[in-house]
Amino acid sequence: MPIIHRFTLCLLSSLVAFVGATLIGAGHPAEKLLHEWYAGVLTLFLIFFVILMSAALRGSLERSFWAIPISAALCYPAAAFAYIVYFSSLEPQRFVNAVNQLQWSTGASAVVRLFDIIFLIFFIGPTVSLAWLFGVLAGGVFLLIRRLELR
Repeated sequence: MPIIHRFTLCLLSSLVAFVGATLIGAGHPAEKLLHEWYAGVLTLFLIFFVILMSAALRGSLERSFWAIPISAALCYPAAAFAYIVYFSSLEPQRFVNAVNQLQWSTGASAVVRLFDIIFLIFFIGPTVSLAWLFGVLAGGVFLLIRRLELR
């Protein structure tokens, strides 16, 4: 499938998944977690997710059931990149404060703190905000559209 067509399907799948997630209230944990930063992080998340999804789902994966768990897994780096880009560019003081906490730590505690921040950004944040549920919905919609398109 041409990249433009795949990108369009991924965008459509993400928009349908966003509407579905909004209707079932799946965005509520993310709103509680991110407060006033929710809209900005969500926008960046959607952009990164569509790009990652259109890059990953190609070839035999376009028609495979694996589109659903792969889309769910792609939500983790998409959410992490959204957090990093948003807070480093639009809320730089918060980002600098987090980095400064690492600098003032010494020895093993610096490594542990770095691991904690990476674990928080790449795993806990996306899990608690239910980003993975969005990925499941988007992957399911993509697979459904793709299979209907083939008929």
